[in-house]
Amino acid sequence: MLGVELSNLPYLYAKVNDLLNSVYTFGGGEAKRISSYGVPSLWFGFACYFPELRAESSLLKEHVEAQVKELNQWKQRVEELEEKERVANENVEGLMLDIAAAEEEITRWKGAAEQEAAAGKAVEQEFVAQLGAVRQDLEEAKQAIIESERKLKFKEETAAAAMTARDAAEKSLRLADLRASRLRDRVEELTHQLEELDIRDTSRTGLSRPRYLGAVRQDLEEAKQAIIESERKLKFKEETAAAAMTARDAAEKSLRLADLRASRLRDRVEELTHQLEELDIRDTSRTGLSRPRYLGAVRQDLEEAKQAIIESERKLKFKEETAAAAMTARDAAEKSLRLADLRASRLRDRVEELTHQLEELDIRDTSRTGLSRPRYVCWPWQWLGLDFVGSQRSDMQLESANEMELSEPLL
Repeated sequence: MLGVELSNLPYLYAKVNDLLNSVYTFGGGEAKRISSYGVPSLWFGFACYFPELRAESSLLKEHVEAQVKELNQWKQRVEELEEKERVANENVEGLMLDIAAAEEEITRWKGAAEQEAAAGKAVEQEFVAQLGAVRQDLEEAKQAIIESERKLKFKEETAAAAMTARDAAEKSLRLADLRASRLRDRVEELTHQLEELDIRDTSRTGLSRPRYLGAVRQDLEEAKQAIIESERKLKFKEETAAAAMTARDAAEKSLRLADLRASRLRDRVEELTHQLEELDIRDTSRTGLSRPRYLGAVRQDLEEAKQAIIESERKLKFKEETAAAAMTARDAAEKSLRLADLRASRLRDRVEELTHQLEELDIRDTSRTGLSRPRYVCWPWQWLGLDFVGSQRSDMQLESANEMELSEPLL
């Protein structure tokens, strides 16, 4: 309604202005016409008021112009307000649309967040289950490491026992070599005495010979005892070598098993580490946060397991070197045993040869003197026990040998 009135103001102002002009024109003309005719009229009385009316009309016109100007300003402001109202309405409509879209987006994000929360809870449960499985596997790995360390300790004790046996075998072999060398020297001395006896036999009679044969018998008895002692030592060395070989084989088998278990344990630890890294990456990609509080303890345990495996491998390497040294010592002991056996066999052959020479001397002496002198109840090799080869004799043979040893020579 205000907009309609403001739009009619110029029109009303023009009508009022035209009316006033017509009044002024009509009043002035009528006054002149009446004054020219000299006819008094009512309009002549109003002529004096025309200047005042014109002044008032001018004031009214100025006032109306001011009002029109003010009205135009108000009209312009109203138009601006209407434009602002329209823009505000448009903005409100846009904001309403934005609010509706935001509500839809919020609803969608809320549903997605609920789904993500459910998925995250499932992932959390799966992660906890996998973490429990990893901890169980880690405990099994720790138990395997403890078992491996226990077996390694047993292998250390076995290796120490093998080294002690190796040292004892080496010492016994040195003693056997020393005794064999002495026995060889003694046999050479006996050979020399027999040669001297053979030379003297060509120039002397057989009456003074028993003293030489007695010395030979005593020397042969010493040789017999030395040979028996050497055989006993050799048997002990063979048993020691067999025990060392058995311990070596058991140590090698245990080392292979420990190496296999260590390799499996190392592979299992690497697999667990890879699984933990995958779990950490997957959890980080889903939640956007890394959670080291779940994996820190497990990783620390895995690092300790790795260090234990490295220490176990180092000990295994040391045990392998020790086993190699024991094998080398075993081979050297076997070689020394073979040499000692060869020397003992040569000594037995030499004693048999000496016995045969004694028999020949006895036969030759009998053929020269024409008298058979059975000076002994048994043959010298029977008296020396050279008719039996081995480490044990039967009771009958022992009794017979004792009777032979207790018998006196017949002059």
